[in-house]
Amino acid sequence: MGSSLLWFENWIGLGTLYFVTPPDFFCDKIIQNVYEVVQGNRWNARLLNLLLPADLAEYIQHNIKPPVHDGMLDVPVWKLELRGEFSAKSAWDYVRRRRDPSTAYRNIWTKGMSFKVSFFMWKVWKNKLPLDDFFKRKVWHYFLAAAGIAVEGLTFYQAIMKCWTVQAIPRVIYQISTMLQLLVKYRKPSMQNIPHKWPDLVSMMKQYTPKLKYTKVLWELPEQGWIKDNTDGASRGNPGRSSFGYVLRNEEGNIVYACGKEIQEGTNTEAEVKAILEALKYCVDNDYILIDMHTNSMIIKNVLQGVWYIPWTIATEVRAILELMERCNLKLSHTLREGNQLADHIANYALDAGPMECHSFCDLDVKGKKIVNSDKLQRHI
Repeated sequence: MGSSLLWFENWIGLGTLYFVTPPDFFCDKIIQNVYEVVQGNRWNARLLNLLLPADLAEYIQHNIKPPVHDGMLDVPVWKLELRGEFSAKSAWDYVRRRRDPSTAYRNIWTKGMSFKVSFFMWKVWKNKLPLDDFFKRKVWHYFLAAAGIAVEGLTFYQAIMKCWTVQAIPRVIYQISTMLQLLVKYRKPSMQNIPHKWPDLVSMMKQYTPKLKYTKVLWELPEQGWIKDNTDGASRGNPGRSSFGYVLRNEEGNIVYACGKEIQEGTNTEAEVKAILEALKYCVDNDYILIDMHTNSMIIKNVLQGVWYIPWTIATEVRAILELMERCNLKLSHTLREGNQLADHIANYALDAGPMECHSFCDLDVKGKKIVNSDKLQRHI
């Protein structure tokens, strides 16, 4: 509700106004809170220009949404976490300024990998692994001990040669075959009746074909009287150059309106939520009340439906979308990329060629027309 302190809290995202303004600038501390520079639901431009330098006043009016008097106090947001909540880990990572890990370290110390495996690879990479002693004491000792072969005092070569003369070597082969059988059972749990003998196991693996699961995705026509709205956001680099695209089609699959524009740099999530916001604004402004909206962002769908928490980076846009949703009858669904091809194409077109605005099928480019025809025929291009 704008209860933040005007001069001494970082509500603009650039720092506190007291320190962002020039050293010789006079701060009028008679104005204490942010809501005092809001008139109705808009910024009081005259008062902002009196209190602040022209560049800061203009930045606030163009980039920050005025607070709404909803009876709730402002809460601080910890920007190093998506949840907006303070954590000692994120604070420590920020303070210590850790260097980017090398490619080798990133591949060796992989999350989910056994520590012993990672530590072994690190020793190999650092050339700290005594290979002869290691294999003799660890690997070969494990198998040869079961065969009754003492490896103490033998070199790696002598231990191998001993295998050809000892009578108990079949027990070693049996243990190896057992381990390989268990490995196949672990990696391929769907396989049944896995043989124990090595030749049979090799033959079975050669003939094995994994089962593939697939989902057929098609663009579907909306119900009678409804408008179907596909939205998509694009970000090159995530974060990086960003754009949004959305397209409205009627029950016959014909284009009602389509738009794609480049926006300020950001993440995929920010671009996706911007696409939904702009599409909803257009629908509400043009009296489209029955809206069947589809997005390929599961994050945004769950956030808008209250299943997941709202990331602080898109909190303003989400609140605006929820307000617009109260003014229409909206069905929000998640779709896969294959069912969202036209919106995806428009969003990428905005980055590659410039903004796009279409009021009919004829205004689309060649690829866009091809996608529309494919969707109407209910088949993939």
